[in-house]
Amino acid sequence: FRRIPAADHPCTIEGDVTIRQRDDLDALAARVRGCARWNITGGLTVRDKEKDGDDVDIVHLDALANLTSVGTDESGMSVTIMHNPDLESVEGLKGLNGSLPGALRVEANVRLTSLRGFEGLTAIDGERVDASSEAQRFSLKLDRLGVADFAGLSGLRGHLSGALVITNNENMESLHGLEGLLSVGSF
Repeated sequence: FRRIPAADHPCTIEGDVTIRQRDDLDALAARVRGCARWNITGGLTVRDKEKDGDDVDIVHLDALANLTSVGTDESGMSVTIMHNPDLESVEGLKGLNGSLPGALRVEANVRLTSLRGFEGLTAIDGERVDASSEAQRFSLKLDRLGVADFAGLSGLRGHLSGALVITNNENMESLHGLEGLLSVGSF
């Protein structure tokens, strides 16, 4: 009989995970400490809460380093990273590999100069669905970022079922990183 350490088994967090401040990220890190790999059955949202004085903003996502998969929330989102004015890196998501079952939205993270951390993603299989607004149907949305290109998404291959939305990226010089996409859906 050989005892297998608990850290060799994936840990699963049921439902959606929302990180709104540094304390949430620290609490999540403590919850999965000791897990060699872990996953979320719902969607992952990293969205800075409104400023109220002494908040410590989210600068990086290193605490998510052993996250290997996510599901979707009720609107079809797998990963939402938005409105994090001090976020500089998503490299902590480098454990995500393969296909996302839902959409990916990275928006309003103006200090984010690279999408390194998403290289392991090969497909985005779903799309965000909002019954109240057909204009909100997308598989990949990249808006108001500090990136010059999309090299961190270079692992994506094939077809996006929903729209590809790229807007308001003032530092963008090229679409490098998206060459593997053969076609995209529409709104």
